[in-house]
Amino acid sequence: MRLHMGRFEKTLQSFAAQERDSRYVFVFLGSVFIFLITGLQVLSAGLFDSIERPVFDYFNSLPNVLHGIMYCITQLGGLGGLVFWVLAGWYLVKRRGAITVAIAGILAWPLAQFAKALFHRDRPQGLLDQVNLFNGGAFSGFGFPSGHCTFAAACATALYFQVPRKYRKYLIIIVILVGISRMYLGAHFPLDVVGGWALGAFIGSLVMVAAGVTRKSSKVPDH
Repeated sequence: MRLHMGRFEKTLQSFAAQERDSRYVFVFLGSVFIFLITGLQVLSAGLFDSIERPVFDYFNSLPNVLHGIMYCITQLGGLGGLVFWVLAGWYLVKRRGAITVAIAGILAWPLAQFAKALFHRDRPQGLLDQVNLFNGGAFSGFGFPSGHCTFAAACATALYFQVPRKYRKYLIIIVILVGISRMYLGAHFPLDVVGGWALGAFIGSLVMVAAGVTRKSSKVPDH
């Protein structure tokens, strides 16, 4: 009994010793706001014809030659992409980076599915007469928010303030490309993508506010 209590106390002490990066708090608050705005917009469908549809049509009608590239990019937002994100976390931040990004990714997927069930928004194939479906078949489930965008944004957010500044732009580029790939493949509308990014940023920042960063990783120079 004493042994278990000792381990529990050490765990609490280790948790308390972690530094919290206040920037994650601002990401947390901002992502909540954006997700609420996009969610309300989805429910009202006020921007569908004026903004969403032209943006979706543009990316969905890009040349077929891009299919192979877009298909590979979109995998970084799937559960299989967790291997990539964990390895990136290990390489850039070592053990704690791999752990925190794994937690963020594992939480992101089921939470995105839960949000889809709440909003019940159809995918493009259910709302439009003509959609280029490059995978040769229809997508299943609801559209808002994009699970792939949620996953990619959660992983990227968890890593963002842990890594040196020079690597951060690549995290943003990956997240943006995953969103573009989802529209190109005909899986999601723009608000599905933006809502997924917001939900993912919320999850990633929540993990980092709770877990903190190690003193070593928090002092990585921003260059």
